[in-house]
Amino acid sequence: MTKQKRLFEESPSSKSKNKREDSLNGITNEQKYGLGKERRTLCKYEGFNKELEFTNSKHAEGIFEIAHIEHTELDIEVEIDGKHSKRLWLTLMIDDYSRRVLAFYLTEEPSYNSCMMVIRKCVKKYNRLPKNLVVDGGMELNSDDFETLLVTYGIHMKQRPLVKAEFNNVVERLFGLTNNFFIHYLMGNTRNGRQVNNSMNSKNHVVWTLETLNKRLENWINYVYDNYINPSLQQSPKEAFLNSFEVSGHPNIYIPYDETFILMTLPSPKGKTRKVHPRRGIKLNYLYYWCKQFNDPMLEYTKVEVKFDPLNTGILYAYVNNQWIRCQLSVTSI
Repeated sequence: MTKQKRLFEESPSSKSKNKREDSLNGITNEQKYGLGKERRTLCKYEGFNKELEFTNSKHAEGIFEIAHIEHTELDIEVEIDGKHSKRLWLTLMIDDYSRRVLAFYLTEEPSYNSCMMVIRKCVKKYNRLPKNLVVDGGMELNSDDFETLLVTYGIHMKQRPLVKAEFNNVVERLFGLTNNFFIHYLMGNTRNGRQVNNSMNSKNHVVWTLETLNKRLENWINYVYDNYINPSLQQSPKEAFLNSFEVSGHPNIYIPYDETFILMTLPSPKGKTRKVHPRRGIKLNYLYYWCKQFNDPMLEYTKVEVKFDPLNTGILYAYVNNQWIRCQLSVTSI
Protein backbone atom coordinates (compact mmCIF):
# COMPACT_ATOMS: atom_id res chain seq x y z
CA MET A 1 0.00 0.00 0.00
CA THR A 2 1.28 3.45 -0.86
CA LYS A 3 1.53 6.15 1.76
CA GLN A 4 -2.01 7.53 2.06
CA LYS A 5 -1.19 11.06 3.11
CA ARG A 6 0.62 11.73 -0.18
CA LEU A 7 -2.73 11.51 -1.96
CA PHE A 8 -3.98 14.53 -0.06
CA GLU A 9 -1.05 16.94 -0.14
CA GLU A 10 -3.08 19.29 -2.36
CA SER A 11 -6.29 19.00 -0.29
CA PRO A 12 -6.99 21.66 2.34
CA SER A 13 -7.38 20.49 5.92
CA SER A 14 -10.73 20.55 7.74
CA LYS A 15 -9.43 23.42 9.87
CA SER A 16 -8.58 25.45 6.75
CA LYS A 17 -11.96 24.76 5.17
CA ASN A 18 -13.81 25.76 8.33
CA LYS A 19 -11.77 28.95 8.58
CA ARG A 20 -12.52 29.77 4.95
CA GLU A 21 -16.26 29.19 5.47
CA ASP A 22 -16.27 31.48 8.51
CA SER A 23 -14.48 34.15 6.50
CA LEU A 24 -17.01 33.95 3.66
CA ASN A 25 -19.87 34.11 6.15
CA GLY A 26 -18.35 37.09 7.98
CA ILE A 27 -17.83 35.19 11.25
CA THR A 28 -14.98 36.49 13.39
CA ASN A 29 -13.00 34.59 16.03
CA GLU A 30 -14.64 36.72 18.71
CA GLN A 31 -18.08 35.70 17.50
CA LYS A 32 -17.08 32.06 17.22
CA TYR A 33 -15.06 31.52 20.39
CA GLY A 34 -16.24 34.37 22.61
CA LEU A 35 -14.62 37.06 24.70
CA GLY A 36 -13.97 35.36 28.02
CA LYS A 37 -16.37 35.94 30.91
CA GLU A 38 -18.43 38.51 29.00
CA ARG A 39 -19.11 35.98 26.22
CA ARG A 40 -20.03 33.27 28.71
CA THR A 41 -22.50 35.62 30.37
CA LEU A 42 -24.12 36.48 27.03
CA CYS A 43 -24.44 32.78 26.17
CA LYS A 44 -27.06 32.43 28.89
CA TYR A 45 -29.38 34.85 27.08
CA GLU A 46 -28.71 34.16 23.40
CA GLY A 47 -30.07 31.37 21.26
CA PHE A 48 -27.67 28.92 19.70
CA ASN A 49 -27.98 27.45 16.25
CA LYS A 50 -27.97 23.79 17.24
CA GLU A 51 -29.66 23.05 20.54
CA LEU A 52 -28.92 19.39 21.06
CA GLU A 53 -31.04 18.69 24.14
CA PHE A 54 -31.91 15.03 24.66
CA THR A 55 -35.63 15.88 24.82
CA ASN A 56 -35.64 18.27 21.83
CA SER A 57 -36.45 17.20 18.30
CA LYS A 58 -33.69 16.08 15.99
CA HIS A 59 -32.32 18.47 13.37
CA ALA A 60 -30.65 15.95 11.06
CA GLU A 61 -32.79 14.78 8.15
CA GLY A 62 -31.64 11.18 8.23
CA ILE A 63 -29.25 8.70 9.75
CA PHE A 64 -25.50 9.18 9.22
CA GLU A 65 -25.99 12.83 8.37
CA ILE A 66 -24.66 14.13 11.70
CA ALA A 67 -22.90 12.23 14.49
CA HIS A 68 -21.34 13.37 17.76
CA ILE A 69 -18.19 12.16 19.50
CA GLU A 70 -17.55 12.88 23.16
CA HIS A 71 -15.60 11.45 26.12
CA THR A 72 -16.48 10.99 29.79
CA GLU A 73 -14.90 9.32 32.81
CA LEU A 74 -17.08 6.50 34.13
CA ASP A 75 -18.02 6.21 37.79
CA ILE A 76 -16.47 2.78 38.30
CA GLU A 77 -13.10 1.29 39.30
CA VAL A 78 -11.68 -1.31 36.89
CA GLU A 79 -8.77 -3.70 37.39
CA ILE A 80 -5.82 -2.78 35.16
CA ASP A 81 -2.89 -5.11 35.79
CA GLY A 82 -4.01 -7.41 38.57
CA LYS A 83 -2.61 -5.08 41.22
CA HIS A 84 -4.01 -1.63 40.49
CA SER A 85 -7.38 -0.20 39.53
CA LYS A 86 -8.54 3.04 38.00
CA ARG A 87 -11.58 4.67 36.39
CA LEU A 88 -11.99 4.16 32.65
CA TRP A 89 -13.01 6.70 30.02
CA LEU A 90 -15.89 6.08 27.63
CA THR A 91 -15.93 7.51 24.10
CA LEU A 92 -19.26 7.50 22.25
CA MET A 93 -20.26 8.14 18.65
CA ILE A 94 -24.01 8.80 18.54
CA ASP A 95 -26.23 9.39 15.51
CA ASP A 96 -28.08 12.72 15.79
CA TYR A 97 -31.19 11.66 13.88
CA SER A 98 -31.94 8.40 15.68
CA ARG A 99 -29.92 8.92 18.90
CA ARG A 100 -28.48 5.47 18.27
CA VAL A 101 -25.00 4.67 19.57
CA LEU A 102 -23.02 3.92 16.42
CA ALA A 103 -19.87 2.91 18.30
CA PHE A 104 -18.18 3.13 21.69
CA TYR A 105 -14.67 2.65 23.04
CA LEU A 106 -13.28 2.14 26.55
CA THR A 107 -9.76 3.24 27.42
CA GLU A 108 -7.61 4.34 30.34
CA GLU A 109 -7.06 7.84 28.95
CA PRO A 110 -8.98 9.63 26.18
CA SER A 111 -7.08 10.86 23.14
CA TYR A 112 -7.46 11.13 19.39
CA ASN A 113 -6.85 7.35 19.40
CA SER A 114 -10.30 6.96 20.96
CA CYS A 115 -11.86 8.96 18.11
CA MET A 116 -10.08 6.82 15.53
CA MET A 117 -11.32 3.65 17.22
CA VAL A 118 -15.03 4.64 17.29
CA ILE A 119 -14.77 5.55 13.60
CA ARG A 120 -13.21 2.16 12.92
CA LYS A 121 -15.89 0.33 14.92
CA CYS A 122 -18.63 2.26 13.14
CA VAL A 123 -17.39 1.08 9.74
CA LYS A 124 -16.93 -2.47 11.00
CA LYS A 125 -20.61 -2.57 12.04
CA TYR A 126 -22.30 -0.46 9.36
CA ASN A 127 -19.76 0.03 6.52
CA ARG A 128 -20.78 3.71 6.64
CA LEU A 129 -19.53 6.94 8.19
CA PRO A 130 -21.47 10.16 8.97
CA LYS A 131 -21.24 13.15 6.64
CA ASN A 132 -20.70 15.57 9.55
CA LEU A 133 -18.90 14.90 12.81
CA VAL A 134 -19.40 17.13 15.86
CA VAL A 135 -16.48 17.05 18.30
CA ASP A 136 -15.59 18.96 21.44
CA GLY A 137 -12.57 20.72 19.91
CA GLY A 138 -10.15 19.10 22.36
CA MET A 139 -6.41 19.12 21.79
CA GLU A 140 -6.51 15.37 21.10
CA LEU A 141 -8.11 16.12 17.71
CA ASN A 142 -5.17 18.21 16.48
CA SER A 143 -3.63 15.17 14.83
CA ASP A 144 -2.38 14.60 11.31
CA ASP A 145 -3.67 11.02 11.39
CA PHE A 146 -7.17 12.10 12.43
CA GLU A 147 -7.17 14.96 9.91
CA THR A 148 -6.12 12.65 7.07
CA LEU A 149 -8.79 10.11 7.98
CA LEU A 150 -11.56 12.73 7.83
CA VAL A 151 -10.35 14.17 4.52
CA THR A 152 -10.01 10.71 2.98
CA TYR A 153 -13.63 9.79 3.59
CA GLY A 154 -15.12 13.24 3.05
CA ILE A 155 -16.19 13.87 6.66
CA HIS A 156 -16.78 17.49 7.62
CA MET A 157 -15.76 18.17 11.22
CA LYS A 158 -17.71 20.63 13.37
CA GLN A 159 -16.15 21.76 16.65
CA ARG A 160 -18.41 22.50 19.59
CA PRO A 161 -17.72 26.02 20.99
CA LEU A 162 -15.90 25.73 24.31
CA VAL A 163 -18.06 28.44 25.90
CA LYS A 164 -21.25 26.55 25.13
CA ALA A 165 -21.27 23.35 27.16
CA GLU A 166 -24.91 22.76 26.23
CA PHE A 167 -23.98 22.45 22.53
CA ASN A 168 -23.46 18.68 22.80
CA ASN A 169 -26.19 17.71 25.26
CA VAL A 170 -27.26 14.75 23.12
CA VAL A 171 -24.14 12.88 24.19
CA GLU A 172 -23.91 14.50 27.64
CA ARG A 173 -27.38 13.25 28.53
CA LEU A 174 -26.53 9.75 27.31
CA PHE A 175 -23.48 9.77 29.59
CA GLY A 176 -25.82 10.58 32.47
CA LEU A 177 -28.14 7.70 31.54
CA THR A 178 -25.18 5.32 31.28
CA ASN A 179 -23.92 6.23 34.75
CA ASN A 180 -27.32 6.43 36.48
CA PHE A 181 -29.01 3.37 34.96
CA PHE A 182 -26.04 1.10 34.31
CA ILE A 183 -22.73 1.94 36.00
CA HIS A 184 -24.25 2.86 39.39
CA TYR A 185 -25.83 -0.60 39.62
CA LEU A 186 -22.47 -2.38 39.24
CA MET A 187 -20.18 -3.39 42.08
CA GLY A 188 -17.12 -1.13 42.29
CA ASN A 189 -18.92 2.05 41.23
CA THR A 190 -17.63 5.32 42.68
CA ARG A 191 -21.01 6.89 43.41
CA ASN A 192 -20.21 6.75 47.13
CA GLY A 193 -16.57 7.71 46.62
CA ARG A 194 -16.77 10.62 49.06
CA GLN A 195 -17.20 8.21 51.96
CA VAL A 196 -13.71 7.18 52.93
CA ASN A 197 -14.45 4.18 55.19
CA ASN A 198 -13.17 0.86 53.85
CA SER A 199 -16.62 -0.68 53.50
CA MET A 200 -17.64 1.97 50.98
CA ASN A 201 -14.30 2.46 49.22
CA SER A 202 -14.80 1.45 45.58
CA LYS A 203 -11.18 0.27 45.32
CA ASN A 204 -12.04 -2.51 47.77
CA HIS A 205 -14.86 -3.76 45.54
CA VAL A 206 -13.13 -4.00 42.16
CA VAL A 207 -14.49 -6.98 40.20
CA TRP A 208 -14.42 -5.69 36.61
CA THR A 209 -11.70 -5.77 33.98
CA LEU A 210 -11.70 -3.73 30.80
CA GLU A 211 -12.78 -6.78 28.78
CA THR A 212 -15.67 -7.83 31.04
CA LEU A 213 -16.98 -4.27 31.45
CA ASN A 214 -16.74 -3.72 27.70
CA LYS A 215 -18.92 -6.79 27.06
CA ARG A 216 -21.50 -5.82 29.69
CA LEU A 217 -21.65 -2.23 28.40
CA GLU A 218 -22.11 -3.49 24.83
CA ASN A 219 -25.10 -5.57 25.96
CA TRP A 220 -26.64 -2.61 27.83
CA ILE A 221 -26.28 -0.30 24.81
CA ASN A 222 -27.62 -2.83 22.29
CA TYR A 223 -30.48 -4.33 24.30
CA VAL A 224 -31.49 -1.71 26.87
CA TYR A 225 -30.66 1.80 25.63
CA ASP A 226 -31.32 0.98 21.96
CA ASN A 227 -34.89 -0.07 22.86
CA TYR A 228 -35.53 2.78 25.30
CA ILE A 229 -38.32 5.16 24.16
CA ASN A 230 -36.75 8.56 23.54
CA PRO A 231 -39.08 11.48 24.55
CA SER A 232 -38.18 13.59 21.52
CA LEU A 233 -38.51 10.74 19.02
CA GLN A 234 -41.57 9.04 20.54
CA GLN A 235 -39.84 5.81 19.64
CA SER A 236 -36.64 3.96 20.45
CA PRO A 237 -33.29 4.74 18.78
CA LYS A 238 -33.45 1.33 17.10
CA GLU A 239 -36.89 2.04 15.61
CA ALA A 240 -35.88 5.53 14.45
CA PHE A 241 -32.75 4.15 12.81
CA LEU A 242 -34.54 1.32 11.01
CA ASN A 243 -37.41 3.57 9.88
CA SER A 244 -34.97 6.06 8.36
CA PHE A 245 -33.15 3.19 6.68
CA GLU A 246 -36.39 1.91 5.13
CA VAL A 247 -37.25 5.38 3.78
CA SER A 248 -33.86 6.52 2.47
CA GLY A 249 -32.10 3.20 1.91
CA HIS A 250 -28.34 2.93 2.26
CA PRO A 251 -27.00 6.38 3.24
CA ASN A 252 -23.58 7.64 2.15
CA ILE A 253 -20.88 5.64 0.38
CA TYR A 254 -20.17 2.00 1.21
CA ILE A 255 -16.80 1.67 2.99
CA PRO A 256 -15.24 -1.81 3.01
CA TYR A 257 -13.74 -2.87 6.32
CA ASP A 258 -10.42 -4.04 4.91
CA GLU A 259 -6.72 -3.60 5.62
CA THR A 260 -6.60 -0.30 3.72
CA PHE A 261 -9.30 1.22 5.92
CA ILE A 262 -7.86 -0.25 9.13
CA LEU A 263 -4.47 1.25 8.30
CA MET A 264 -6.08 4.67 7.90
CA THR A 265 -7.50 4.45 11.43
CA LEU A 266 -4.26 3.40 13.12
CA PRO A 267 -2.62 6.09 15.27
CA SER A 268 1.07 6.92 15.35
CA PRO A 269 3.12 6.72 18.54
CA LYS A 270 4.72 9.80 20.04
CA GLY A 271 7.49 10.92 17.71
CA LYS A 272 5.98 8.85 14.85
CA THR A 273 9.24 7.00 14.08
CA ARG A 274 11.14 4.10 15.67
CA LYS A 275 14.62 2.66 15.16
CA VAL A 276 15.16 -0.70 13.45
CA HIS A 277 17.37 -2.86 15.68
CA PRO A 278 19.38 -5.67 14.02
CA ARG A 279 17.84 -9.15 14.53
CA ARG A 280 15.22 -7.68 16.89
CA GLY A 281 13.19 -5.21 14.85
CA ILE A 282 11.22 -2.21 16.07
CA LYS A 283 10.66 -1.60 19.77
CA LEU A 284 7.35 -0.08 20.90
CA ASN A 285 6.00 -0.11 24.46
CA TYR A 286 8.71 -2.57 25.56
CA LEU A 287 7.79 -5.03 22.79
CA TYR A 288 9.69 -5.88 19.59
CA TYR A 289 8.08 -6.31 16.15
CA TRP A 290 9.64 -7.97 13.13
CA CYS A 291 9.11 -8.40 9.38
CA LYS A 292 11.32 -9.97 6.72
CA GLN A 293 12.20 -6.57 5.25
CA PHE A 294 14.28 -5.85 8.36
CA ASN A 295 16.83 -8.43 7.14
CA ASP A 296 18.09 -5.71 4.77
CA PRO A 297 21.40 -4.39 6.22
CA MET A 298 20.59 -0.94 4.84
CA LEU A 299 17.70 -0.62 7.31
CA GLU A 300 19.75 -1.35 10.43
CA TYR A 301 19.63 1.52 12.95
CA THR A 302 17.52 3.63 10.61
CA LYS A 303 14.29 5.25 11.81
CA VAL A 304 11.04 4.38 10.06
CA GLU A 305 7.52 5.71 10.50
CA VAL A 306 5.23 3.32 12.38
CA LYS A 307 1.54 2.89 13.25
CA PHE A 308 0.15 0.69 16.03
CA ASP A 309 -3.20 -1.01 16.55
CA PRO A 310 -4.88 -0.26 19.94
CA LEU A 311 -7.17 -3.25 19.39
CA ASN A 312 -4.38 -5.70 18.56
CA THR A 313 -0.97 -5.44 20.24
CA GLY A 314 0.26 -8.37 18.17
CA ILE A 315 0.81 -6.29 15.03
CA LEU A 316 2.44 -3.03 13.98
CA TYR A 317 2.87 -1.30 10.60
CA ALA A 318 6.18 0.17 9.43
CA TYR A 319 6.72 2.39 6.39
CA VAL A 320 9.54 0.62 4.52
CA ASN A 321 10.57 1.10 0.89
CA ASN A 322 7.65 3.44 0.14
CA GLN A 323 4.95 1.12 1.45
CA TRP A 324 3.34 0.10 4.72
CA ILE A 325 4.55 -3.32 5.89
CA ARG A 326 2.79 -5.38 8.53
CA CYS A 327 5.07 -6.47 11.36
CA GLN A 328 4.37 -9.26 13.83
CA LEU A 329 5.12 -9.36 17.53
CA SER A 330 8.53 -10.98 17.97
CA VAL A 331 8.66 -14.27 19.89
CA THR A 332 11.52 -12.78 21.96
CA SER A 333 9.00 -10.28 23.39
CA ILE A 334 6.63 -12.95 24.67
